[in-house]
Amino acid sequence: MPAPAAGTAYGSGMELVPLTEEELAVYTRVAAQQYAEQKISMGGVPEQDAIRQAEQETAQMFPEGRLLPGHEVLKLVDDSGNKLGRIWLGPRQDEAGLAFVYDLYVEPHLRGQGHARALMKLAHERARAAGYDSISLHVFGRNQPAIKLYSSMGYEVADLVMRRRL
Repeated sequence: MPAPAAGTAYGSGMELVPLTEEELAVYTRVAAQQYAEQKISMGGVPEQDAIRQAEQETAQMFPEGRLLPGHEVLKLVDDSGNKLGRIWLGPRQDEAGLAFVYDLYVEPHLRGQGHARALMKLAHERARAAGYDSISLHVFGRNQPAIKLYSSMGYEVADLVMRRRL
């Protein structure tokens, strides 16, 4: 993705800005922890496996704590500087022309107010401007609010992995 202009305006009193190096360092730790928690609670992955997988994937995606080329992590802030949410967008290495939303997060007390939809619309715009012809994401099967949002925005199931406990 092209580097965003500092202070990209979005909506009334909101701004989309890239994370600073310090924020990115915190983000990688927090995102890995949140991903592991989701794998446990929504994906049914045993705790130690989820933590190990999340740490390995984070290390691959952020070599030496830096973003891979073409990736960007942006935060949505209001006019007072309060963080509303974030999005991580970048190319998929396994398919040309495909952008991928690696992470979408809205602060818990702000959910249900349209911020996730706004971030997704922004991701669509940024991916289109960068020359991608499609965009994809992963969502855990138990995350019904996210599935409902993505479906309402035209996303279709491209792959489905199911699990049964024995």
